Amino acid sequence: MDEKVFKDTPIIPGVMRASDIPGVPPMISKMRQMYEYGGGDPLLQAKNFYRQGKFMENFEDNATVSVHFQHYFPTYHDMNVSQLRTYFTWRTDVRKGVFKPTSLSYLYLYIYELINGIGVNSPQESLSKIDQIRDAYSGESYDARRVVNYLNHWACDLCIVNNLPKETLQKYSTDNNDNHRALSLLHNPDNATDDEILAAFELLSAKKITKSPVFTKQGENGKKYFVGVWRYLTKELFNNIFGEPVTRSWQPFANAIYYAAAKTDDAIYELYPTLIYLFRRGEWYQKFYYFAYPQKRMLVNYIGAVDYKLRQYFRTGSKVKEMEAYQPFFEGIDKAIRYCEFQSRPQVSVNLSSLDQIRTDSAETRESLLTEDDVMDMDISTPINVETVCTPSLPNEIAPVQSIENQILIALLQNSSVSEIIKTHHLMPSVLADKINEMYFDEFADNVVDCDGLTITLIDDYVEDLKNLLLS
Repeated sequence: MDEKVFKDTPIIPGVMRASDIPGVPPMISKMRQMYEYGGGDPLLQAKNFYRQGKFMENFEDNATVSVHFQHYFPTYHDMNVSQLRTYFTWRTDVRKGVFKPTSLSYLYLYIYELINGIGVNSPQESLSKIDQIRDAYSGESYDARRVVNYLNHWACDLCIVNNLPKETLQKYSTDNNDNHRALSLLHNPDNATDDEILAAFELLSAKKITKSPVFTKQGENGKKYFVGVWRYLTKELFNNIFGEPVTRSWQPFANAIYYAAAKTDDAIYELYPTLIYLFRRGEWYQKFYYFAYPQKRMLVNYIGAVDYKLRQYFRTGSKVKEMEAYQPFFEGIDKAIRYCEFQSRPQVSVNLSSLDQIRTDSAETRESLLTEDDVMDMDISTPINVETVCTPSLPNEIAPVQSIENQILIALLQNSSVSEIIKTHHLMPSVLADKINEMYFDEFADNVVDCDGLTITLIDDYVEDLKNLLLS
């Protein structure tokens, strides 16, 4: 009988029939046989993981020996039988609320199951178990902090791909999402408070804006002007500073094993107006505003320009150096400050419904002051025109050309002195300037004159328009 010679043959993991290994649970044997070989295709790797995971999602084990396991991007196929039994025994305990120390690769494998919906009934249940993992295995070590960081990112992605409420996602908000939230507040400042806008500026610029004397000396008024300038200039400046939104391919669950098993319908997930996720024809995309060094530098220059101008406006006595990079913002900031100034003035409203009562009261007062001779001398056919005496001028009406205000404007447009007009009518220059600006605000949406308390001067931007109105 001839002797057979057996040569050493390398054993490839997964090729050996698991059913031939003594003591292997039948489920593990069948799971190992399900693996489909196809080279190093990541999509096939993820598909294998998902198929095997769903097959084993309710399996429990009670191995008495714990075997160490270490592998990047671990899957079931990367483990031998002893390691598989160690993992499923540990997972059995975890699902009962018992969190024992284990190899880091086992922990990541379990997290991969959760984000793939293996062993859970809903995305919300996956998030709940992710929270349990964070509580049980967080710590100060590098590995622990890294696990928590991944958990936060993957929890956010879980909310996006499953269209969960934005409030749920924000619970796991990352630094990157905080930046996008700040951008959204600057994009739509009317939907935010002054404090929220200020905090957004500080987060994105990394500058402590409130240390400026505009805030330390002017308090709430300084804040109101600083934020007011941005509200006024948002449409003009937002895209100039942050650019246009860009769209790029987005891969959920980066650095994890993930298989999009059932996602087919197109979807839109708007986390913020400035950050939108799109699912189109089986691919995910992210539409967002890119924020990097150039955008940050531009934002810092804008903040410096506003600070420079407001220090001048409030006369804080703390000057800063004027930078060339500030100058492109100055014209818009000057207009915005004038608008803020107008908005800060007390607004006078007239209740027209009380006009009849005003007329009646005025007539009664006049009658009570007349003597008998006055009454006899009155031409009773001519009624008293109470309206000319008592009716206040409606706000924002442009007065006729012969008004004092227009006389002042015409004189200024003709480079003539207005001091005599002001003196003759016993007027205060500052009050007169306010009245002129109110009269023409509907026309220009801005101040047309300025006053330093003694002298009224025209604002250059509106000289030609005023000449067309008053001198043509």
